[in-house]
Amino acid sequence: MRISQSWDDGVVDDIRLLALLRQHYATVTFNLNPILYRSQRTLSWSNGNRSVWRLGRDELAEVYYSFEIANHSMSHQSLLNLAKKELASEVLDSRLLLQDWFQQPVRGFCYPFGDCNPTVKEAVRAAGHVYARTIIECDSIFPPTDPYYKVSCMFNDPAF
Repeated sequence: MRISQSWDDGVVDDIRLLALLRQHYATVTFNLNPILYRSQRTLSWSNGNRSVWRLGRDELAEVYYSFEIANHSMSHQSLLNLAKKELASEVLDSRLLLQDWFQQPVRGFCYPFGDCNPTVKEAVRAAGHVYARTIIECDSIFPPTDPYYKVSCMFNDPAF
C-alpha cells in the first residue's frame, strides 16, 4: 500500500509530528506559504480554545530538514479570482523563495482552501511544479490520472 502524506501551513505542532515521522522513516511533504513567516514564532489562528502557532522563519530549514517542501502559494489566499500577474506572483515567486530557503527543488503545489480551476492549474504548471493537490476527496489517487490530483483522506476524517 502507498501512502502519500502532506501537511500544511508550517505550525509548531509539526515539530512533534516530525519526531514521529522520523522514528518511522516516513516520507512526507510540508506545504508552506513564505510570506506568512516572521523571524520568530507567531500566533496564527485559534481552533476552538486552542491556539495554533506558526513556526519562525529562522527555524524552518532545521525543523523540516530531510523532508520535501511544497509550495502552498505566497499568502494562502484563494487563487480563483486573482489577476493573471498576481496569480503568477502568488505561485512562482513563492516557489522560488522556498527553493532559496531550503536549497532544494520545490516540485509540488497545494491549492489554498482546495480552490482550483483551469486557470490556476495552468499557472501552477507554468511556474514549474510537476504535481499539485487539493482537499477535494476521491476514492483512489494512484495512479493519478492528472498529476494535479485530489486527496483520499483528511486529518479530520473520523477513520484517520
